[in-house]
Amino acid sequence: MLNYAKQDPRIQVTNTRLPSSFRGSWGVFSSYQFTAEPLKQFRVGGGANRIMDRLTGGGQLILPTGQAASAVPGSSASLRLKDGTMTTGFVEYQLSRRWHFKLNVKNVLDETFVVGAQHAAAIDPSQPRTFSLIATLRF
Repeated sequence: MLNYAKQDPRIQVTNTRLPSSFRGSWGVFSSYQFTAEPLKQFRVGGGANRIMDRLTGGGQLILPTGQAASAVPGSSASLRLKDGTMTTGFVEYQLSRRWHFKLNVKNVLDETFVVGAQHAAAIDPSQPRTFSLIATLRF
């Protein structure tokens, strides 16, 4: 699966960049089920996604009409956020019809970047590389 988006969000009245916006994103995700007999029980996959050229809302939240919705005293007008690429991967193993195992890895590259920002005073950092193992038993 591939996706790509490019945009230029503007305030209609002033034709200036809309705070709390981004200009583009891309993503790619895929998986592969092995067909050769020794590896037939395995499936691997993963992908990456990136949001580019993001701004926070800063001290005021500006609506597309140009009106200020609210203000937070002391915060800057807006911040440009560092771009980052979220990478994921997984390996699945089908032991039998009843047992299934899956190892997930999030943030494979262990990159630190901003995941979300509601405004300059509320920024959410990325989580470090994380592993999870899921075992499923069907009755």
